[in-house]
Amino acid sequence: MEKQSLGLIETWGWIPAVEAADAGTKSADVRLLDFKTAGRGLVTVQFLGDVAAVQAAVAAGAAAARRVGTVVALHVIPRPDAQVKQSVFPPEPPALSSPPSENAQPVPEEETPPKTRKSSGIPDSKPENASEREAPSKKKRGSRGKRKKEPAA
Repeated sequence: MEKQSLGLIETWGWIPAVEAADAGTKSADVRLLDFKTAGRGLVTVQFLGDVAAVQAAVAAGAAAARRVGTVVALHVIPRPDAQVKQSVFPPEPPALSSPPSENAQPVPEEETPPKTRKSSGIPDSKPENASEREAPSKKKRGSRGKRKKEPAA
């Protein structure tokens, strides 16, 4: 992570920010970290990668964002301080563990408790199978809201 740099593009609105992120990630080998909102419509796009790649991504992203909206600011920090890294950069993902051995025993699934009525705690006797369920009763529709047809003259 020693050669990592941080690139920032701040825009007014979501659409220019998405356009900047799309153009930046397509133009260089960078990782899109996050979109941060600062209120009043300000959205900051964050890139992570090598210095030259981040500079190219910020330039391409800012140009694309200007075509659809307003770019407020852009900046590249070549080698951020350790304190900045702690607060901005995501933690490294954990290493993948080895696959389970052939002698591993499967973990048994727990039985689900029967469904109960909320008020009494009595088990529900309604069937779970859809074919055993009763058909819903049809409600009668009143004449309210219907217009009577008048005979043609």
